[in-house]
Amino acid sequence: MTTVAEDVEGPGEIHRVHRVVDAELEEAEAGADPPGEDDSEREQLLVRLRGLRGAVVAMETYEDGLRET
Repeated sequence: MTTVAEDVEGPGEIHRVHRVVDAELEEAEAGADPPGEDDSEREQLLVRLRGLRGAVVAMETYEDGLRET
């Protein structure tokens, strides 16, 4: 993982993680369930993905704030 100091020129690793989490969340919300997965498992996955997305957004905001100082 790159540090903030190393990543001033472009998007950081956390930005890439954000895109991946968003894509996974979109897929799960669209109902693209893996075979054999029931609705309760899907709902649990959505809750976990939304929580992960919230954590990623918070970290992204934190890193962006470090760049500005």
